[in-house]
Amino acid sequence: MTIEKLYKHLSSLVDGRAYYGSATYNENEKAITPYIVYFEVSKRASDFSDDKPIYYTSTYQVTLVTSKKDVELEKSVEASFLKEGLTFQLLTEYRSDEGEIFRAYEIKMEEFINGK
Repeated sequence: MTIEKLYKHLSSLVDGRAYYGSATYNENEKAITPYIVYFEVSKRASDFSDDKPIYYTSTYQVTLVTSKKDVELEKSVEASFLKEGLTFQLLTEYRSDEGEIFRAYEIKMEEFINGK
C-alpha cells in the first residue's frame, strides 16, 4: 500500500478528517471528532541484494482521536486495517486534558524497489 492509498483509507474511516503530521483546524474552535493523525516514523532498508536494498519497511503511527471512548469505532478501524492487509500494533491509549481519547497504532508497510 502506498501512502496515498493509506491516506484515502484512513480518510474514509472518519468522514475525510485524516491529517498527515498534525490536525489542521481553526485554533479558536475545538476539533471535530473523530479524526485521525498519521505520520511516518521510520523507513529502513529491510533486505539486500548485491549490497543494494530490495525493499524498505516504513513504520507509521496512526492515532485515532475521539471525544469519548468509542469501542465500536475502534473495532471498525482495527477490522479495516486487517481487511486492507495492514498488520497493526496498539501502542497506547490516553485521555487528553480536554477529555479526548487518543488511541495510537503502529503500522508497517513494505515498499519494493523497481517494482519487484
